[in-house]
Amino acid sequence: MRRFVHTVIQNLAAGVDLTNYVIYGSSYEMLLSKIGILTKGTPAGIDNSNTVVMTIKNGAGSTILTKTYNTATQPPTNDFEDMGTILIATVAANDKLTLTMVQGVTANMPAFTIVLE
Repeated sequence: MRRFVHTVIQNLAAGVDLTNYVIYGSSYEMLLSKIGILTKGTPAGIDNSNTVVMTIKNGAGSTILTKTYNTATQPPTNDFEDMGTILIATVAANDKLTLTMVQGVTANMPAFTIVLE
């Protein structure tokens, strides 16, 4: 059975970061097959000097996935994108997932939804 979990991240100002923002919690074990973002607008100001780095970790602080957006790798505009390789696929029972997002001074991600499959 596939289950999708969606967490909305509001539009933050350019250069504003999120730290350990809880995006998921569950009382049962879950196996991740994909993590993606669905943007709700157009990203702006993202380049090699003003990157956006997103890191998803479990409750123990281990990295599940990290994605860097820069000049060559831009986030989608009003679209879904698979964020790439999942390093730890199993989410333990009674665990949580957190998102840390660091934006360069001019980097501005639009509002987006984190999609866990």
